[in-house]
Amino acid sequence: MAIIEMKKLLLIGLQSEKQTILEYLQRMGNVEIVDMDEDEEEFIDFESSADEEYIDTLHSNLAETEFAIELLTRLGKIEKKLFEPPTEVTAQDLKAILDNKDEKLALVRECRTIDRRLNEIEATVVRIESTIPQYEAWMGLDIPIEGIADTKTSRVFVGSIERNKTQEFEDTVEDNTELMYLEKVGNSRDATNYLVIYHRSIEEEAEAILRQFGFINASFGDIEGTPKAIVKSLTDELQAIQQEKEEIVKRVEELASHIGKMQLLYDALQVELDRAEATFRLRKSDKTFFLKGWVPSREADKLKQGLHKVTEYHYLEFEDVDDGEEFPVALDNPPIVQPFEVITKLYSTPNSRELDPNIYMAPFYFMFFGMMVGDAGYGIIMAIVCAYMTKKLKWQGDTRKLGLLIALGGVSTCIWGILFGSWFGNVGELLGIPPVLLSPLDQPIEMLILCFALGIVHLFAGMAVKGYMNIKEGNVWAAVFDQGFWYIFLIGLILMLVGKGEQPGQVGKYMAIAGAIGLILTQGRQEKNIFKKFFKGVLSLYDVTGFLSDVLSYSRLFALGLTTGIIGTVVNEIGLMFGKSVIGWILAAVVLAIGHVFNILINSIGAYVHASRLQYIEFFGKFFEGGGHAFNPLSIKTKYTQVYDEEVN
Repeated sequence: MAIIEMKKLLLIGLQSEKQTILEYLQRMGNVEIVDMDEDEEEFIDFESSADEEYIDTLHSNLAETEFAIELLTRLGKIEKKLFEPPTEVTAQDLKAILDNKDEKLALVRECRTIDRRLNEIEATVVRIESTIPQYEAWMGLDIPIEGIADTKTSRVFVGSIERNKTQEFEDTVEDNTELMYLEKVGNSRDATNYLVIYHRSIEEEAEAILRQFGFINASFGDIEGTPKAIVKSLTDELQAIQQEKEEIVKRVEELASHIGKMQLLYDALQVELDRAEATFRLRKSDKTFFLKGWVPSREADKLKQGLHKVTEYHYLEFEDVDDGEEFPVALDNPPIVQPFEVITKLYSTPNSRELDPNIYMAPFYFMFFGMMVGDAGYGIIMAIVCAYMTKKLKWQGDTRKLGLLIALGGVSTCIWGILFGSWFGNVGELLGIPPVLLSPLDQPIEMLILCFALGIVHLFAGMAVKGYMNIKEGNVWAAVFDQGFWYIFLIGLILMLVGKGEQPGQVGKYMAIAGAIGLILTQGRQEKNIFKKFFKGVLSLYDVTGFLSDVLSYSRLFALGLTTGIIGTVVNEIGLMFGKSVIGWILAAVVLAIGHVFNILINSIGAYVHASRLQYIEFFGKFFEGGGHAFNPLSIKTKYTQVYDEEVN
């Protein structure tokens, strides 16, 4: 229900025991280590405690391990189980993995070697497959390529012309010269390939014919052998490489059985890296190290006692927060409120000077989410599925909070669905289940009025929180002037609207006048000039348009809830269209299942977004500043495993 009080701490320990102390702090998970500024006078002569070479090694090993896991997942035919909970380990298990990491790192390095070789094989296959057709076009050439050379009396070479000129080319050579020999040795897609030999005495005549038909000389570089032999050699090489690739893939599948060990290694390296990088924020002398940080006040004694059990050779000092000093923000809320912290976190962390907004926001978010989906059947499914998955998969942190948030949203959805008589669209109506409160589809005006009324309560609650904050800070008159007069003015206007000339309307008129006068006289109180005070007070009344705009935005409660019901009804109508036979009822069941699941997903996402928007703009805008620094203690953070609690003394 509040922001947890913090204490500053200073810890001095022996360099020889630094690792042990940091391991203890990481297991405790309740100390945020802060940078020790180099300009702090008492530590100006001390250097950073970090071992940068060791940290670089950890970064490299972590990256290589992650790469190996990705490679084995991609090539090792590993089935990803959607509903499989993470492996549970202890901090000591991870430490043991790190102490015996050489064997696993050897497997990691083998994965990198395999990937490099697979890339080489892929490049070679591409080269061979693109080269073979080039030589297949010369398969009729029976002499080795390196033997194609001029003699003293003749020119000898190979080349090609366009295929549509082949017959004319051969006829021209045959009709015009007797000392020129042509041999067709193959074809490519667009050209015909020839071996050409002619006597040097007719070189000008032969060259003229070749130019006439666009003859292009061919060059094969330094390769040797006949084209047929070259193609066979390349084919044999391709088969050998493909066989090698198959063996490598088999080896990858064997290595895939070790992926669990690699995941453990990854998490162990990550935990070690987090601890090692924390040393960047420490300072050291020849024999000691110095650590500054934050700890929750209620954890200070536990930390003190625990450190004494770890080592007697240390100095630990706690200090209260100075007046006005910012400190890291950790929240302490009841379990029923904790899931709603995800919503506030996405907006901003409260600063250490203000109230935790979650306890005030949670009831409204719960209510609005349910109204926007508003179907009892959907709510039951959402609550059961999300609660089950959260427990089954042992979600932790923000993921757990989000799962429980949607489960609570399902409960709210079920409640509002009962009030609106909505069960899987119009199934409730078909079964004769009446709404307890009203039917949004049949009573849209009443529904809209309900939405606006709840919106006004929501806005007034935000103003009340701000008034409470002013009073808590000693600004009682600010609460009276900035919230009290607005309450009088706005409530007066509402009574005038609903009273319509009757007694409530008359009371509202006088309240609105009194509130307006109060606002005019007080909203410009910061100004020194009396005319500026007056005009700023008058202009403040224009903010009533903003209030009206805020109230209108709550119509989204009606719109989204109505959308859910209409889509559900349409899905039912489409499904029932198939219900004419056994096969038709099977198809109907498929249509109904897919349609309602889609409706749940799309509208629960919409409810999540728009319920959040109402908190961020309409509610938080009244009092919430944010901009705080979230408490980020040195702790055990893992990706593939879940570290279950050990007794930390």
